[in-house]
Amino acid sequence: MALSHAPLRTAADIVLAAPLMLGYWPHESACAIVVDRDDRVLLIMRWEQDGDVVLPPLRQFGLAGARPAAIHLVVFAPPGTVGPTQWLHASEALTSTGVPTGEVLLARLDGGDVAWSASGEFGTQVIREQVISEAEVSATARRWGLGTWRPSREEYIGDIAPDVVALEGVTRALAAAGAHAVRAPDRDRLIRDVRAHLARSSLPAALVAEILLALRDTAVRDTVLWELMQDPPRGWAVGADRLAEVVRAAPDDYLAPPATLLAILRWQSGDGTRAAAATARALAAEPTYTLADLIDRSLATGLHPATWREGLAGLTREECRRSA
Repeated sequence: MALSHAPLRTAADIVLAAPLMLGYWPHESACAIVVDRDDRVLLIMRWEQDGDVVLPPLRQFGLAGARPAAIHLVVFAPPGTVGPTQWLHASEALTSTGVPTGEVLLARLDGGDVAWSASGEFGTQVIREQVISEAEVSATARRWGLGTWRPSREEYIGDIAPDVVALEGVTRALAAAGAHAVRAPDRDRLIRDVRAHLARSSLPAALVAEILLALRDTAVRDTVLWELMQDPPRGWAVGADRLAEVVRAAPDDYLAPPATLLAILRWQSGDGTRAAAATARALAAEPTYTLADLIDRSLATGLHPATWREGLAGLTREECRRSA
């Protein structure tokens, strides 16, 4: 996940960067947090506490032109559960990036409060401990312009879990509308309609069905995506919320296009966790869906979201409109 926001000035900032940006507390995980020389986050990479630690050579990684200045390590686990082997693997992985190591922190969550301990180097005894309250966590989220983190990843990505009741309503609406190939003269109307629907505060079943039918057309999908990328980030958030509604209610044979668009919007907002969840749903429904596979591989390799926007900068709306 990549995102720039307020600079990380304190150990508390460093500990909270991953959970606030991911949106949940990453239990039994480790996070490498790459910052630039202004202490702003360039990239956050998470792995399971007992999993293999594989990090890219960050100096050659690009990061949309920004230069990594330091890489912090935060392990989210109760004290005493992280042994020397894990510290050694993490140390070797961070050293292999060629970026200087910053803070090394061990964090735990107790009753909504966050405590962390800092080590001067990997494997040494704890030299200090600090606790901040849940209110301070919320205040930091507001200061950074981020949402409040949730206790678990499952809760965080629950907004795209299938909704049986909504699915039944949309299935009926699709049957009533009938599935017809999109005619070229209709594309501009469909693009306008989808954009208008994605700006609403909520979507009834009939409008979800309209979006699903329209996005099956590649030219409509690509033009809607091109237009969404011209919006400010606040517009991406609104569009993502509506697309999450669509994904919850979509039958499998209509699911891949809206789930992929949702993944792109959340990736561009720095929300790599929910972006990956959306591509997983898209590919589960349609394993050969090319755009979902491309986004999935981009997320897996840690590609900075700005590179996607840079690639689209060379395309015109009309080129997307004629892509089918």
